[in-house]
Amino acid sequence: MAAVDPGAAWFASYEWGLNVFDINVFGVIRMTNAALPHMRAQGIGRISPTVRGRARLLTTTTRRFSLVARPARTHHGQGAFMSHDREPGEVTLETDGNIAIITVENESKMNSYTPAMMRQLAQHLTTFDEDDSLWVAVFRSAGKHTTAGLDMPKFFGPGADADIDPALVDPFALGRRATKPIVAVVQGITFTVGIEMMLAADIVVAADTAQFQQLEVARGLAPLGGAHFRYLTRTGWGNAMYHLLRADKFDAQRALDLGFVQEVVPFGQHIERGIELAREICANAPLGVRATKASALKYLEQGEPAAVAAIDDVKGAVFDSHDFQEGIQSFIERRQANFQGK
Repeated sequence: MAAVDPGAAWFASYEWGLNVFDINVFGVIRMTNAALPHMRAQGIGRISPTVRGRARLLTTTTRRFSLVARPARTHHGQGAFMSHDREPGEVTLETDGNIAIITVENESKMNSYTPAMMRQLAQHLTTFDEDDSLWVAVFRSAGKHTTAGLDMPKFFGPGADADIDPALVDPFALGRRATKPIVAVVQGITFTVGIEMMLAADIVVAADTAQFQQLEVARGLAPLGGAHFRYLTRTGWGNAMYHLLRADKFDAQRALDLGFVQEVVPFGQHIERGIELAREICANAPLGVRATKASALKYLEQGEPAAVAAIDDVKGAVFDSHDFQEGIQSFIERRQANFQGK
């Protein structure tokens, strides 16, 4: 008899089912039970999009969780991504040369996000974007899964504190966007906001265990983190509506076919592959890399005429740089360029 893939067996396990049910069903129940007394005290008779908690989330989410910055842990140096002495439910930053490695750590809840974690993520992305010594970020999650989504009562319930400082880099790239490349790495359960943050990155590596699902319409919601248009830019109207309106689950190969991910590798190799891609990008001139991303975004945001008009700005950004001179000199001398980001 053929050996059973441990990853596949785990996905079918009782533990997996309970975890998903708790986060995605009991989370809604807890949110409702917490919200109803608050709603009734204000004369609100039923749950609707005008519920104060929901309305607040909607307005902040479209500028995406405009979170007020809170202290976030930063770990410099190579080595372990996860340590057992850290508190659960946090996002950490480590560095490996010119690479920032941002890790989501909340395995006991399938890496579901709390507001504090979202704030930490925004702060780490901002640190990465503003540090001239960091050229590429790898955004990944610890354990078997990317994320089951939001810890919903903490975002939707009364007294929820889901605001993020709009001056920080927005994890969903709906407000301030990172100017440097981000490589996202995903595996296992990658639901809702996990897909949206993945699509806000520039390159995605998926483990072959990855399972994707945009669940909002099945919960009486709608995507608020960019799925409604990023599905379109990746894969076109028909394919976008095919998945957004059905809230169905699809696997890593389907995500590759859609253009949501750029590589699928065996589970266990996905993190290292993401770091390898970051190293490949770091071998190129960082100013040229950033100018390339900025030019591409100009086209997406403002169309072809704006992208053409921006070419002179791109020339100014790269032609006067030390890296441009080094690139020409290394070509003449037939050696590897030593770029410095200057």
